[in-house]
Amino acid sequence: MILINRRAKTDEKHHSLDGQEVSVMSRGFFSKFLNTGLIFLILGLRQVQAVLGETDLSNNLDVTWYETIAPDVIIISVINILAPHGPVLKRFYKDMKKIAKINKEGVQGVDARKKTDGIYCQDQLDKLYLGPDFHLHIRYIQLLVNFYMVMLYGMGIPLLFPIAAVQFFVTFWFDKIMFIRYYRKPPQYDYTTGKMATELLGYGVMMHLVASIWMLTNPDIFTSNDG
Repeated sequence: MILINRRAKTDEKHHSLDGQEVSVMSRGFFSKFLNTGLIFLILGLRQVQAVLGETDLSNNLDVTWYETIAPDVIIISVINILAPHGPVLKRFYKDMKKIAKINKEGVQGVDARKKTDGIYCQDQLDKLYLGPDFHLHIRYIQLLVNFYMVMLYGMGIPLLFPIAAVQFFVTFWFDKIMFIRYYRKPPQYDYTTGKMATELLGYGVMMHLVASIWMLTNPDIFTSNDG
């Protein structure tokens, strides 16, 4: 989904790189949050079940919901601690292994009988040592989705708060190490993308208040003897 949004940015004819980042980040965030966070509530709507057929899902946030859906939300959050970094880590290990071999043995000639280093021109060698680009919008999308998942379900599933803390801690140190060891120097972005991400945090807090009231006023979970 993120890759589709990234391909679409070339057709939008933005005047700046920051405009591209904001466009891809906004579409990517809403689509990914819809697919990973809101999907559990949407599939529980009676109107949706009338079209798709009856399911075990419920959007009443009752005991059945916490028994069936809450574990899936927790599992997704735990997976998101390391899953976003897996492809980068795999490429880092592969490139570092290739660089170590080149430093030790040199670049194989194009007429070598068994050329295995994949380097056929100077440009390929330069890109190998330069490292890949750091895609700012992808990181913002991942962090915002994690944040919104906690804001939406955190009151009913408090375990999401320490999981989110681990997510942000791991992401901070992973990106810091990769910037030092692997990523190439990014372009000179301005404040536009960061400003939009900061504004979205406020909407997440508002959503947290609404979702918390919804969960805490559920009579199936919290009962009262007051008349």
